[in-house]
Amino acid sequence: LTMFQVASAAARAVEGYILENLISPSLLPRIPLFIRAAELSAVISRHTQKAVVGMQTLEELAGLFISDTYKDNPAVASMLAEFLKEKHMIIFIDGLDEAADNRGFIEECIDRTSRDQSNIRLMVSTREYAFESSRACRRLGA
Repeated sequence: LTMFQVASAAARAVEGYILENLISPSLLPRIPLFIRAAELSAVISRHTQKAVVGMQTLEELAGLFISDTYKDNPAVASMLAEFLKEKHMIIFIDGLDEAADNRGFIEECIDRTSRDQSNIRLMVSTREYAFESSRACRRLGA
C-alpha cells in the first residue's frame, strides 16, 4: 500500500462517519502540508505574473504550490486541494528567510491570512534576524 492509498482510505472512512453523524466535521484531523519557502518562491517565479498577481492569501499560494508540486500525481493534488478547501490542513512553511525575491509577497499573504482569521492553521520557521526585518518592514503582524 502507498501512503496515498492509506490516506484515501482514512478520508473515506472519516467521510462515512460524518455522513452518519457519528462525528462532527469540526473534529476532523488536519492534514500537514510541508512547504520549504525556497521551493514556494521558485513555484511563484515559474508562474506568470498574471497567475500570481491576483493572489492575496496563503490559501491561494498553497493551492498553487500543490498544483505545481503534484502536477504529475493528480490524485494526490486533488486530495490535498480538497483538504485545503475544507480547511482541514495545517501548513508548515520552513525557512521563510530563504524565500529570495518572493519573501515579501509570501509574508504579506501570511499576514493577510492571519488577520482574516481564515481557519487555516499555520506554522512558520525563520531565522530571528529575518523576523525582525520583516516586522520592521511591517509585513508580519504581531
